[in-house]
Amino acid sequence: MPATAAIPAKGVAARKLTARCRRFVERPNAQDTIELWCQELGVSRRSIIRRFKSETGLTFAAWQRRACLFAALPRLLRGEAVTTVALDLGYASPASFTTMFSASVGRSPRLICAWPRARPPNRAV
Repeated sequence: MPATAAIPAKGVAARKLTARCRRFVERPNAQDTIELWCQELGVSRRSIIRRFKSETGLTFAAWQRRACLFAALPRLLRGEAVTTVALDLGYASPASFTTMFSASVGRSPRLICAWPRARPPNRAV
């Protein structure tokens, strides 16, 4: 899995879509629908579907999940509660977030939260 959620950017017609993708990456919301994006951008559902698939290799929904995942990981590694992260990202419940996270990462978000935090090396004084 790439370390970022690729953003469609080819061509002049993609400027509005690129800007919308950047806004989503900055503030992901799992409740955003492709229909909402179509309405905001004044484009057809089919146009968005084709653009995402051709430029990112992902469906809109897969790209959206990946962007939410990349927003969640650093917060979970800092020890934020799964419930807080899930609700901030627009998931209806921590369970729905956990399902998405586990399917994508192969581990539950609680296991990620429990990973040992980086510690400075011991130094003799």
